[in-house]
Amino acid sequence: MKTKFPRITDAKIKEGVTAGPQIRELVQDAKFKYQLSEVYKSSWKSFKNVTNIFPRGNHKAENYRGKVADLVQYYKATGCNMF
Repeated sequence: MKTKFPRITDAKIKEGVTAGPQIRELVQDAKFKYQLSEVYKSSWKSFKNVTNIFPRGNHKAENYRGKVADLVQYYKATGCNMF
């Protein structure tokens, strides 16, 4: 993250604080996922799946509950407390 976003502070990296433009840039970066450990790679893939099932507006994919449940499960495995 520090090489991709040199102005981001170490505290923000440690806490996982990113802004929308940074997230969009990471989603479009094909090399980013190869820099992650297996646990983080799974959570990243799940995150991308969730962002794809909620297109603009209030329309959701039919299977959104399962995908969000997967995201929560993978985030817990990384030590992230979403709630």
